[in-house]
Amino acid sequence: MLRFLRTMSIKNKVKMLSFFPLVFIICMSFYIDMNLYNKETKLVNVNQIVDLNAKIALLLHETQKERGSSSGFLGSKGAKFKDTLVTQRELTNKNIEEFKKIVAKIPEKNYPQNGKVLVDDVLKQLSNIQSMRSDIDSLQIDTKKALAYYTDLNSTLLSFVAITSTIAESESSIKNIIAYYNFLMAKERTGIERAIGSNAFAAKTFAPGMYVKYLGLVNEQKIFFDAFFMYAGENQT
Repeated sequence: MLRFLRTMSIKNKVKMLSFFPLVFIICMSFYIDMNLYNKETKLVNVNQIVDLNAKIALLLHETQKERGSSSGFLGSKGAKFKDTLVTQRELTNKNIEEFKKIVAKIPEKNYPQNGKVLVDDVLKQLSNIQSMRSDIDSLQIDTKKALAYYTDLNSTLLSFVAITSTIAESESSIKNIIAYYNFLMAKERTGIERAIGSNAFAAKTFAPGMYVKYLGLVNEQKIFFDAFFMYAGENQT
């Protein structure tokens, strides 16, 4: 499978990113939900964090697609991806609202250590998304800075998923979360590849340094997939 992923074209990776990871994320979220804790007295509190992880994964899926469309729009100097961006931003906004709704319901004491800090950081970053979109629409920002905004946002979301392993009580639960995290990290690398590819296709050339970055992302993707297969149980692979 890893050899297949390495040799897959950017175009086919873009197609794969649109459906397979989303289905996998939902299934993995339910799997972790069922296995994270066995103690009934803690199930309600922990389920809130598990549900938040699921919302984070769905939000990541949409911000990754918005990053790719934004990159293509900038690469084409506004000639392409305009309609796609409008539709994609609506999907992203929907998932932002779902994320905010569940965050509003979780008491601070139920978060893992430093979890609330990361969530607050995400909310702060999301408060700037309309400004970022305006800069993209008016072509007042270069591709590198636009990619950095979405990538930094996604990095914070992924950091939250990572620290949720600290509230697990069993070795199997910890492994499940680590596997889940590594899958999301590999998917994020695929998302960045998609953004670089969209920009290159639109501009008909790689921006300076982007091809080297693309090759580095392929290697990072392999590392995260290797870790995923290492920690994932048979039911997850």
